[in-house]
Amino acid sequence: MNLLKNINRLRFVLCFGGLFGSTNSVSQAQTDTKPNINYKYIDSISHQQHQHKNWNELLKTGKIAQKNHINYYHLHLRLGDAATQTKKYRLANTQYQKAHRLNTFDDVADQRLYWSKKSTHDTEHSDLHASKKSQLSPAFANIFVEYGQKKPSNDTLYQNLYYAQVGFKHRVAKRLSMAYALTNITQKSYYGNAKQQQIFIQTNIALQNGFLVSPAIHWLAITANTKTIKREQEPNQIDTATMHYKPLLASLQIKKSNTFFDLIATQSISNIYTTTELQTTIGLNIYPLANNTFALNANLFLHTIDQYQTINTPFNVGINYATTKTNLNITYLKGSKENVNELNGYLINNATDPTTQRIHIHLSHNICKPINLYALYAIEQKIEFFKHIPYQNQLFLMGIKYNF
Repeated sequence: MNLLKNINRLRFVLCFGGLFGSTNSVSQAQTDTKPNINYKYIDSISHQQHQHKNWNELLKTGKIAQKNHINYYHLHLRLGDAATQTKKYRLANTQYQKAHRLNTFDDVADQRLYWSKKSTHDTEHSDLHASKKSQLSPAFANIFVEYGQKKPSNDTLYQNLYYAQVGFKHRVAKRLSMAYALTNITQKSYYGNAKQQQIFIQTNIALQNGFLVSPAIHWLAITANTKTIKREQEPNQIDTATMHYKPLLASLQIKKSNTFFDLIATQSISNIYTTTELQTTIGLNIYPLANNTFALNANLFLHTIDQYQTINTPFNVGINYATTKTNLNITYLKGSKENVNELNGYLINNATDPTTQRIHIHLSHNICKPINLYALYAIEQKIEFFKHIPYQNQLFLMGIKYNF
């Protein structure tokens, strides 16, 4: 009888132990089993994450899908929504663009791409994806007025330079806008007085997939009253002469925007100060947060006055920080023995004197929806062209822009 009881107890222990061991084995197997990454799995989990608004997890799923070459319309649409909700608007642009390419007949991706482009203030491309006339930007986009002074450190060389500019931008067609500016500059120097007027016209053509093509032309009319002292004959005799010349600058810029960067290539030609100048500019803007909040930028200028037999290579680097109302940009330029034109011909140094270094600080703020105030301070190191005397300029500029 005791033997039978012991046998029954042994059976119970063995059965319980086997059950426990089997359960552990199943649990371990489930833990070690990795999901089969395929279209069905990605579609199921991304749909659930989208429904439950698990935006960060959904973005991680998107990286897994990309790694496994899984690519389809609804996935990119969901990833665009996740990027929008996490304020990664440049990433949203990329995802909606991919969705739109996979289904060009569906208006959903096109409309979401329109709104994400609006979030990054990319007016040209948001207009490109507008589905109705009321969504287009105003035909008359903005108008601005600005005024500034340059204060030289050596008043025996130069007196203050006075600068004024007025301009506006308007939309010509769905993918085409134009910008205009008129500038007046005056300055007195030891060798005479100079006056300069400038007319600037730029066209922006928006293309698919984040491309923007911008040809520009810049006319200058310069009048200089020069004076020369003839010391050999009469110490007090001064010869004066008035020079008029109208140089021209033309440029073509191509910009490609992606999630984390803008790549910009510009080619320009000019005959400023009667010398034919060519310049190739390579620019890069980096957006580590996948939105416009913080950006790093750099430009390399390949500038020549002898058909690229010799090349000057100044460069600039900068940072940009933006909120919904305020934008701050700080840029450092390392110059060379010749001046360069910058920003697609729009900003010209307006002097024969080379700039060796410059620090540029630009601050803008929206005081209300249509009105933007901005200010610029720059300090630059220059070398006088004829006497080779180093000196310094400080630039102060204020402007107001009205957005329609």
